[in-house]
Amino acid sequence: MLRYFFERSDEDRSGLFDGLAIRDEECFGAHQGKYPVIWLTLKDVKHREWSGCLAMLQAVISEAYSNHRHLLESDALFPEEKAYVRNVIEEKFRQTDDERSLKNLSMYLRRHAGRHPD
Repeated sequence: MLRYFFERSDEDRSGLFDGLAIRDEECFGAHQGKYPVIWLTLKDVKHREWSGCLAMLQAVISEAYSNHRHLLESDALFPEEKAYVRNVIEEKFRQTDDERSLKNLSMYLRRHAGRHPD
């Protein structure tokens, strides 16, 4: 539900909150649907071997980047950052990519959106 509250979307999701206490809050309109959201699910990462788990984690991270492929067109990212985004989407990982990929995605989205945490 948090995802649908915060995530920017072309569809108006405010109706999902009708009848809920959050709808009556002053800040509802100021925050609902205003932020990029990184959404991950690890429910399918089920392998007996680490190599299988790692491959599934990479697929989850690649999907998270694919959900934000608009970054490839963003003026806020440098060419080498766009190349990094493209590589993650295409699952061309190096070990260092795994270790910093979510931090990088968060940084790219923040810069693209022009918002900084308060």
